[in-house]
Amino acid sequence: MAHILLCGLGDLGQRVARSLCERGHQVSALRRRAEAPDGVEVFPQQLGQEPVQLPAAPVDLVYIVMAPDERTEAAYRDAYIRAPIAVLDALAVRGERPPALFVSSTAVYGADQGEVDELTAPAPDGFNGRVLLEAETAVFQRTTAVAVRLSGLYGPDSVRLLRQVQQLAADGAALPASVWSHRIHRDDAAALLVALGEARLAGQALPPVVIGTDPQPVSNHEVLHWLASELGLTLPPAAAPAGKRLRSRYLAVRPVAWCYPDYRAGYRPVLERFRNGELS
Repeated sequence: MAHILLCGLGDLGQRVARSLCERGHQVSALRRRAEAPDGVEVFPQQLGQEPVQLPAAPVDLVYIVMAPDERTEAAYRDAYIRAPIAVLDALAVRGERPPALFVSSTAVYGADQGEVDELTAPAPDGFNGRVLLEAETAVFQRTTAVAVRLSGLYGPDSVRLLRQVQQLAADGAALPASVWSHRIHRDDAAALLVALGEARLAGQALPPVVIGTDPQPVSNHEVLHWLASELGLTLPPAAAPAGKRLRSRYLAVRPVAWCYPDYRAGYRPVLERFRNGELS
C-alpha cells in the first residue's frame, strides 16, 4: 500500500481518489473544502495562499489535479503554478521528493500544428496553454514527473454541445469552422491517471509526457451532425476539418480498457438524461 497525495479534489480528482482507495492505497487530499470521498483524509486549505498543511505520513506519489476558479491568466497561475509549487516545495523542505503526475492539457499545442503526438514540440497560442507549459516546467524542475496532457474532458452532465446544436438548428445559423476535435470521458481520464500511478509505484519507466485522448479524433461537424440527428434536428452541411489532430503514442502501446472509446459511446448516456429532462 502506498500513501498517495492529491492536490485538488474536483470531479476528476474524486474519481481518481475513489479508485485508489478501492485498490487499498492510503489517500490524502489537499483542497479548499472539507468534503471528500469515503476513505480519503482531507486537509482543507487555500493552496498557494497560506503555509501548506501536509499529512504526517511520508508521501509516495503526488497527483496534481487542479482547476482554476475562472478562465483568466491570474486564476490559471494560481491553480497550476502557485499551488503545485507550494506543495512540492513544502514536501522538499521535509526531505521528500515523491514523483508526480501533473494533469495538463493539449492546449499546450497550437491549434494548427497538424498531426500531434507526445514528440511534437509545444507551441501554445493562448494564455491557458502558455501557463500550463510553464507549470509543467516548474513541476519537472522539482521532481520526477509525468505531464498528462488531456484533451477535452466531458462526462455524464456535459450538455454544452447539445445546447449548441439546439441553438444552431433554431437559428438556422452557419456551423462554426470545421476542425478536428478530441475528447476523453472523465471516467477514462481517471482510469488512465490511476494506471499511470500504479505503473510509477511499480517502478516502471514512464515518459515525461502522455497525451490522454480517446482513440477516435473526429471533426466537430461530425459530432454536431450526429447529436442533431439524435435530437431530431437538422443542421447545414458539414465541411472537411482543419487544425491539429492528436495521437497518443503512449496509449497506442499501453491501451486502457476504454469505457467510452468514442463520442457516440460517451454522449449516449448524456442524450438519454437530456431527453428525460434530467439535464437542462
